[in-house]
This record gives sequence, structure tokens and C-alpha cells, in this order.
Amino acid sequence: MSLVSQREVPDPLTPPTPAPVPSGNPLQQTQTQTTSANAGIQLPPQVLAELAARKSWQQAVIGSLNVATKILAVRLILLLAVIGAVGLTLIAVQKNDPARLIAVGVYTITVVLPVVWLTSRG
Repeated sequence: MSLVSQREVPDPLTPPTPAPVPSGNPLQQTQTQTTSANAGIQLPPQVLAELAARKSWQQAVIGSLNVATKILAVRLILLLAVIGAVGLTLIAVQKNDPARLIAVGVYTITVVLPVVWLTSRG
């Protein structure tokens, strides 16, 4: 099963940027010089391919972790509900009190069974 697929899309044509208008603000001039200096960098195709491969690998790993997190979160909630039911059952059985047995039954019907049903549905 593939969570992430990779496809090659051509780069959109970017319109040429207008020449900066010099102003009296030195901060704007520094930002303009920095962006114009970075705009001239051309990466080799091998580097671009490596960056694309790394990005697709990263997306695949993050997708897998998201699926695993959802599965484990649901099962952890189910585990806590069953542990609570077992604990309540042990407390109710130690002292033979009908009110405690009714509390265990109500907890099982209102919490454990719906959680088990939701977990089984996926």
C-alpha cells in the first residue's frame, strides 16, 4: 500500500521581478540585496532530485506515523477501559454488594462495550 506517490510537475514560469527602486531606508536596501543575491543560485539537477526524494520519503514516514498514532490511540483507550472494568470488577467481587455489581454492569454497558464496538469498526 502506498501512502504517498511522487509525480514530476514542471516548474511554473515566474515573471521577471522588477528592478528595485532605491529608497532612503537602509533596511529595505539590505533586504533587496539579499533577495537578489539568493535569486541567482541555480542548483544542479542531481541536488534537486535528491531534495525531491527526501521530501517524498519524509511525507511517507509522516503518513505512516499518523496512521500508527491513530491505531495506537484507539487501542490505548480500549485498553484503559478494559483495565478500568477489571479493576471495578475486582473491587465489586471482594465485597459482595449488589450496588457495586450494578455499577460494574453500568460501566461495562455504557463504556466498555461502545469502545469495543468502535474499535472493531476501525
